[in-house]
Amino acid sequence: MHQYVNAFEAYGVELVPTDAGLYRIAQKAFEEHTGARSLVGVCERTFREYKYNLPHSSAKRLDLTARLVTSRTQFSKRSCSRRSKQLKEMDQAFAMIAEEWSKQNGSRSSSYGAARLLSQKALESGDSLVDVFSEIFKDYEHGLNLIEGLRVCISSRLLLM
Repeated sequence: MHQYVNAFEAYGVELVPTDAGLYRIAQKAFEEHTGARSLVGVCERTFREYKYNLPHSSAKRLDLTARLVTSRTQFSKRSCSRRSKQLKEMDQAFAMIAEEWSKQNGSRSSSYGAARLLSQKALESGDSLVDVFSEIFKDYEHGLNLIEGLRVCISSRLLLM
């Protein structure tokens, strides 16, 4: 279990095992009748979706409960769906902020990729979109260069997925 705690910790997510969660993992492994391999397999199946999705989310803690082990896919999908909806709403709000900024400064301010990046930053930091936007665009030429560079990085990362 320590390897999973350490792996999540490396991404800034605290994995908190509970007795009920550990017991449920042991139960499922016992049902497979293949010894230690079962235990490793149950852990991998339990944490697979979380290992890939939590580092890119605003979640900072994952409680290993019996429910998580039993219905891991439903929980993960619900969590990702909620985050996706939040990001879409923030993207729309960001587009309005960017449009207003563009009118004031006579410049095109961003693309969809930049909007998503700023939305994620706001969601993860807890800052408002206006605050995130203002901070990045306080020196707008530098901000535009940063956003373009980040957009390229995100595009490259998405291609690798």
